[in-house]
Amino acid sequence: MEYLFLSKSELATLGQSLPLKTGLDHAQALVELAWYWRQTDSRQALAWVEAGERGLAERRDQTPDAKLTAAIPSLQARLLLVRAELQFLAAELKPALQTALQAEARFETCQDLAGLGDAQWLCAQILEDSGQAGAAAAAMDAAQTTYQAAGDADRLHALQARRLTRSVFEDPAAAAKALQQSFAPERHWPLPVAFWVSSAHGLVCAMTGDPAASIKHFLRAYEVGLDMGQLRFALVAGSNAAESFLRLGDLDTALTMHEEQLLLGRQVGWPASLGLCLFKLGSAMRALGRLAEARGFLQESAQQLAKVPGSRSQAQVLVELAELELADGHCASAAEAFEALLAQRDVKLSADLLLIAHLGQAAALLQLGQQQAASAAAATALNLAKNLGDVLGQVKALQIAAQMPDAAHLQCLQQALALASTIKGYAATPELLQQLAAAEAAAGQHQAAYEHGLAAHQAYCNSQTAAVQRRSVALRVKYELEQAQAQTALHRQAAEALRETNATLESLGAMGREITACLRAESVFETLHKHVDQLLDASCFLVFMVAEPPAGEVAEGQLLLSYGIENGRALAPETLALDGDSVLARCAREREELLINLAPESDGAPRQIPGTLNTMSLLFGPLLAGDRLLGVLSIQSPHQHAYGDRERFIFKALCAYGAIALDNAAAYTRTEAAQQQTHAALLELRRVQRDLIEREKLAALGSLVAGVAHELNTPIGNSLLVASTLQSESASLALALQQGNLRRSQLDQFSGAAENACSMLVRNLARAAELVSSFKQLAADQTSERRRAFSLQQTCQELALTLKHLLERDGHSLRLDVDERLTLDSYPGPLGQVLSNLVLNAIRHGFDGRHGGVMTLSAHAQGSHHVLLKFEDDGHGIAAEHLDRIFEPFFTTRLGQGGSGLGLHVSYNIVSNVLGGNITVSSVVGQGTSFTLLLPLVAPVAGPLPA
Repeated sequence: MEYLFLSKSELATLGQSLPLKTGLDHAQALVELAWYWRQTDSRQALAWVEAGERGLAERRDQTPDAKLTAAIPSLQARLLLVRAELQFLAAELKPALQTALQAEARFETCQDLAGLGDAQWLCAQILEDSGQAGAAAAAMDAAQTTYQAAGDADRLHALQARRLTRSVFEDPAAAAKALQQSFAPERHWPLPVAFWVSSAHGLVCAMTGDPAASIKHFLRAYEVGLDMGQLRFALVAGSNAAESFLRLGDLDTALTMHEEQLLLGRQVGWPASLGLCLFKLGSAMRALGRLAEARGFLQESAQQLAKVPGSRSQAQVLVELAELELADGHCASAAEAFEALLAQRDVKLSADLLLIAHLGQAAALLQLGQQQAASAAAATALNLAKNLGDVLGQVKALQIAAQMPDAAHLQCLQQALALASTIKGYAATPELLQQLAAAEAAAGQHQAAYEHGLAAHQAYCNSQTAAVQRRSVALRVKYELEQAQAQTALHRQAAEALRETNATLESLGAMGREITACLRAESVFETLHKHVDQLLDASCFLVFMVAEPPAGEVAEGQLLLSYGIENGRALAPETLALDGDSVLARCAREREELLINLAPESDGAPRQIPGTLNTMSLLFGPLLAGDRLLGVLSIQSPHQHAYGDRERFIFKALCAYGAIALDNAAAYTRTEAAQQQTHAALLELRRVQRDLIEREKLAALGSLVAGVAHELNTPIGNSLLVASTLQSESASLALALQQGNLRRSQLDQFSGAAENACSMLVRNLARAAELVSSFKQLAADQTSERRRAFSLQQTCQELALTLKHLLERDGHSLRLDVDERLTLDSYPGPLGQVLSNLVLNAIRHGFDGRHGGVMTLSAHAQGSHHVLLKFEDDGHGIAAEHLDRIFEPFFTTRLGQGGSGLGLHVSYNIVSNVLGGNITVSSVVGQGTSFTLLLPLVAPVAGPLPA
């Protein structure tokens, strides 16, 4: 999921398909909806965010879907980013930045580069509105680097176009060149890229004296913004288009558009957006001389923009309010306002706004008679305009400086006129020419004054002509836009019709899947009725099924009413002859759809059967499974001409789905009986399998008992021999003592023998006790499935001891290489059974017919959570054609020779289902076989051993 932007048609399709989605698709759809609505309807977006967060929290604990589990962190981060943007739109800048940084950290953790770049871009916007231009630029740089790393061309282009939009204010010419090189306006760009490209082209045209072209670009950006639900950006583009109409002299269109933007701004209620709309309309009112109305809009704008201190919009409205005071003749208030504005640190004025402020301050101070302060302000403005390369700003500063009492009036104005002539496409204003003519007349240069006076008059006439031309251009642009909008509306209608068709097809597909999933005829009827009722006018819904004659009878087929609902009431069963006169029978015979539209009764003779629905529109369709007729479906409506082409298309599709489902249901019914017959046989087979598996387990226990007997025989036999010897010696000593001929040497000899005998008894009995203890633990493990922590090395040693007599009998050996540090929290009994099966399998099959076989059991840690066990033998090996089957139940190469074919099958099930690991085998004929077990150090919670 790219999470860029959806169009309105795509959003509608997504919303309609949401109930049909499951798992990962459903979760992604919720997040997409929240992402789209965040700049369209904040409340709706928040509702989607909360729904998405609840759904993801539930699925995180319950879902077995690995893909969804892996996607949850990224989806949760995306929802958090939506919350951050909602806070940003509400002018909660500090909380918004904190939330955006949290989302950025989450995206970085789950390595979602697209999400990380989006979070960095939002941080840049928040910092920009907070007046932190340097930090905002750094965040933009980070986002650009992230998008490049992600290889996300669309996001990268959108960000680059956004940055060019900002650069237009600093250097329009350079920005225009960069735009033309990177973003040709005629190219078709994705929605977010198209918005910023159109906005940048519009600004370039507006700032280079081509308002007509700027309108087209701004309106294109406005339409794209609305289409992708980005109202904040759309409001900016719409307001800029209105300003361009104002420059062309189309006041009605300009004010209408400004009022539309303000209405939309009030609907969303976002302080920055509403403040911008109020500012633009107030500025337009000031330009038109409607100062009282301008004051109201600008003051309300200042109140809204105070919630986003440090933003450019706030600085613009404060400058505009100060200029309004000057335009209204309140020079003292204007001077104070400009002075306060320039002294404020919270309001950060960009270079172009600083120039306007200094020019306004100079003009206000001049009107107040404060020539020295006015001269200083004008000089500051002139230097700033020079630094900016703003020639028009220099001209305005020189015009103000020329009004100072002690200034070189003529020199300043001549310099201003010379500068104005260097501006391409710019003509000196009548005011500048009149001011120059007056200065020349005062200096006695009457000829020059006369010429400049005529030039001023001509400039005034030219300005009037230009105003008419601009008005003409505005009308032409407006006409072209209306034509384009009409064409766009037609395209949208066509697209909407296509979208509705696609949505209908998608809905029918989902309905078809649900209908055909039913395996009972009754369920098919109910599901079919439910969906028909959703899409069509079906006050009466009938399903007649073909009833074949009993076997051996030669009778005509019949139609039996299997399901009938009329106005919510079930209809009584009914039977119709297939060769009868009813429309249903005709539809069945002809196997074609029939549509009947009845006219209202006019002859006074009632056609309606009392107590039934007065139907005016009737639609019949055959239920066909290939060439076989299953029945007839009919829907009926009390309204005239209720079923057009669209309804007939839907009805035909539902008939097809219904026929497939009913055919499947019939097949299911036929096979269900056969399944029941085989069920008893399957139960018997499973009972036999369990018996064989129990025998396999008992065989392992028998080996354990044999090992116990063999190992205990030696220490107990030794103890018995020593005890009998000691008994004989004791009897001899007692006899010598009784006869009185006991010698000291005999007593010393008996004492030494008794000491040696006791020592031997202690050693042998201790060995027997140790063996009994080990065998007791091993027997308990072998006969139970209890879980405990145990040493893997000790368990393997006990197992080797148990099987020692079997190995020595045929001269085989079992070598152990087990890390003594390995401790498992698992099931030693099942593990011992697996290892016993592997050893016994090697003895029976691998070493069949030979002596001196060598087996190796090794175990070493595999990472921090697993252990790798390897059991290897140097026996005959397993043929390649048998390797894939050795874990299958009852597979053996010694059928009838004592092999059950269940040992390795049981081992496979224990490893997979009880120990939580996996077992694999490899073999080379003549070189031996190797079994590899990868087991967790901590086994999962397991049930009983699988049968």
